[in-house]
Amino acid sequence: MDTQEIKDVPRFGVNDPPIDWSREEAVFERVRARLFRDHPGQFVIISGDEVVGPFPTYEDAIPVGYNRFGRGRFICCDITEKDEPVFIPYVVNHPSVERLD
Repeated sequence: MDTQEIKDVPRFGVNDPPIDWSREEAVFERVRARLFRDHPGQFVIISGDEVVGPFPTYEDAIPVGYNRFGRGRFICCDITEKDEPVFIPYVVNHPSVERLD
């Protein structure tokens, strides 16, 4: 894809909601069992309904994502059996974060 043809380049305003990744997440869940069986611990790039990879490391996957989709919409997924909790420190005052206390 030529960088001139990039669609859906994320542009964020101060109070914009987070990007909706539900389509990419649904695609990953649909192929997750097969990917985990064949390529556990590796990574894939997903944009829309397209799955690219697997790649042995995150560092190998990300450049391919940028080369293929430019600054467009894609995610890099770790091929695991199930999602593990992710700790993101110091995110305390952003409109997309809801306090749980």
